[in-house]
Amino acid sequence: MKYSQAAVLPVALMGAWSNVVAQSTASSISQSTSVSTSTPSPTGALNSPLPSQAPLPPKQAWCPSEIFCPGEILQSINIARPYSDSKTIVDKPTTNATNATIAAYRNYTSNGLTYGEVTQFLDNYFRGEGLELKAVSVNDFPQNPASISAIPNQYVRQFLLAVHQIWGLLIRDTDQTALCTGGKCESSLIPLNHTFVVAGGRLREQCEFHLFLVHVHTYPLR
Repeated sequence: MKYSQAAVLPVALMGAWSNVVAQSTASSISQSTSVSTSTPSPTGALNSPLPSQAPLPPKQAWCPSEIFCPGEILQSINIARPYSDSKTIVDKPTTNATNATIAAYRNYTSNGLTYGEVTQFLDNYFRGEGLELKAVSVNDFPQNPASISAIPNQYVRQFLLAVHQIWGLLIRDTDQTALCTGGKCESSLIPLNHTFVVAGGRLREQCEFHLFLVHVHTYPLR
């Protein structure tokens, strides 16, 4: 195979892939963006006690939460492994005030803590992760940027345009009605007063590194 022929193959594959991405994106955009939440699943027999815990780490001034920072509650949940992703629990706001949540945990541990009690605790005292954010659309989002339209190769152009459309699925805003205000609950979320782009998947919130990548990739499209 000559070099010129070999170079055509990835471009042709890109064209085929762009059609797949475009169809998938169109289907996703046509449906309302829903947020899925995880439910705890015990990894041991319900009445089996959790293994002995290691000594707790010292409390750190920059992370004072007794629920979401390293401590007895978070360590017990991580030992029980009720979620496939250990990040899930810190994304879940509580259903009650901090003191009520801690008191409930103390009740469960009064006679030792079992796998089943960890599951009950999470079911009864935590809400779904990601529900404090909502997917939104931006009116001035460029559907067909000039920088992409100027690309001469149709396969490359179609592929980049299909990928570009995915940005519209990653725009979030804070749902003010779901925030833990007035001490009614506790959450690790830092609410923002503007829309932002998330990385997607398990990365529901904004972080500096992803913000930098978003800026780098979207700045030429302005």
